[in-house]
Amino acid sequence: MHKIDECHDHVESEDEWEETTLVVEVNGVLDAQMVRRAVSLGQVSLRRPETDKPILQIANSLYTGKWSKTVGTDIILEASNGQLKVLSTTDTMLKTEKALLTAMPNSDTSASHQHQGGSKGVKQN
Repeated sequence: MHKIDECHDHVESEDEWEETTLVVEVNGVLDAQMVRRAVSLGQVSLRRPETDKPILQIANSLYTGKWSKTVGTDIILEASNGQLKVLSTTDTMLKTEKALLTAMPNSDTSASHQHQGGSKGVKQN
């Protein structure tokens, strides 16, 4: 398990951070080596953690999330010098899916394309 830094919108100073250890299930297109590299470089963050649908960012990849209750309690352990140390316990898990961005049709853009001969998806004036 890895620690994820959370930044809340209501925090008054940019220097104020809350660090929480949590269990995250990541589904979708995933390169394990890229994830390890992103974690070691501190390129993992949780956006909008206070909402029902937070967003997990791992390097340049985005995952949409949903909070769920676990069956029982998860114990988060850390291995140190051949010994296991309890870091935290939780009954909440973040389940995520790879976010796939798609272009949405826009009536203004379509009209621009039809009447001005512009590229689809680009509004020209």
